Amino acid sequence: MADKKGQFRGMLLGLAVGDAMGYTVDSLSIQEIRQSYRPNGLLGYDLVNGYADGTFAPNRAITREQLAAILYRYAKANGADISVGEDTNLLSYKDFQSVGQYAVPALQWAVGSGLIGGTTNAMLSPKGTATRAQAAVILVRFVGMTAAK
Repeated sequence: MADKKGQFRGMLLGLAVGDAMGYTVDSLSIQEIRQSYRPNGLLGYDLVNGYADGTFAPNRAITREQLAAILYRYAKANGADISVGEDTNLLSYKDFQSVGQYAVPALQWAVGSGLIGGTTNAMLSPKGTATRAQAAVILVRFVGMTAAK
């Protein structure tokens, strides 16, 4: 089953607010989160920008490159070392030309840091839908990576 941007954003909201405040926020409503933690939580990071046509489409399935871009922006906003991907070569993937321009640094970082791998040895599938399982694994890796720092 495909993960949707709204669901992934919800996972990150809990992560961002919990991270900013030092605890989980399972029992808080979205209104309480917005009211209390807006400056420090996901809503203050400008992680999800929507599409060029001005739509946001939170119920559209999230792609692998979008997922990488969101995590990249979150890591960058939190002062994580994102330089690990600067030398990562995406040219080894047959579908490297399909990577959106906005997502190149994010995918270099995500692949270089081990967050995201190819769907095969030769394919990155940047425009492919991220399944819930893929999103969960990537998020667990991300939390482990950021917690280790």
